[in-house]
Amino acid sequence: MPPTPFHLNTQNEFSIEGIGYSFNTYSFSSDKVEDEILMDFFLNGNFIDKDFHAIMRKRLDFKAPFLKPPFDFNNIVFSDWQRFDKDGALAFIWKNFSPDLEDNRNLDLEKKVFEEIKHTMNQTSAKDYYTLSLDFFDLSHDKQLNMVSNKISGYDATIYTFYFLVSWVDIDKQVIVVGEFMND
Repeated sequence: MPPTPFHLNTQNEFSIEGIGYSFNTYSFSSDKVEDEILMDFFLNGNFIDKDFHAIMRKRLDFKAPFLKPPFDFNNIVFSDWQRFDKDGALAFIWKNFSPDLEDNRNLDLEKKVFEEIKHTMNQTSAKDYYTLSLDFFDLSHDKQLNMVSNKISGYDATIYTFYFLVSWVDIDKQVIVVGEFMND
């Protein structure tokens, strides 16, 4: 079967103290099952880093390139993803996203951001949520800074404090939502 074509519909982004999240919604038309659609998206060049954090890219007069996503999707397989129900995915996000703000963190703002994330996730009939985290892989490297894991795109991945993706497929609406969370 040929790869599923995707079209970027919406972007929802937020950034606070170097921590950012971005939810992008892509439409598709396919009779494939969720895991096939998910892998079609990530393995066939549809995950384009410039689609994420577009507001920051436009707002900043930044000449140097942004950090690229740390994963080498040519070597990522479906079993690298962890599957959660909605509550499990929200617990994963809270555990991995919120503790990175320092002691002077703004808990009210953090909770507001989390409520926005929950609102986004409540707009779907999806039952399964798929996470892929930098923490799932070995980030060690050799003396030439070559990564030990072939699933990591390069040494720059070690700059992230955290980086993870949360994705879900809404078969009824024929959309895939990709959430990117990071701190660099």
